[in-house]
Amino acid sequence: AVPGISAAGATPDSRRFTAAADAELLWGGPDGPRPHALPPLPAGVSPALISWVAQQQLRLPLVVADAGAFVAPAVPHVQLGVPPAACL
Repeated sequence: AVPGISAAGATPDSRRFTAAADAELLWGGPDGPRPHALPPLPAGVSPALISWVAQQQLRLPLVVADAGAFVAPAVPHVQLGVPPAACL
């Protein structure tokens, strides 16, 4: 997590699953199957849930792109073939 910016993942290891969990929530909604479920967030609602609500209300198309996730999401996605970043 980045203090003051992100509450994603309590540990560096759990953050490896955050992108997959976000993508699965975006794809299936809050009641859909999510092999990489998001943990409870003490800072509030997941930005992925807010994005899902907006996408549903506006009926926007959804494309999930894996641009270097440690773990691929268990939903249809475009694989861009780049490794995870080493910046955080």
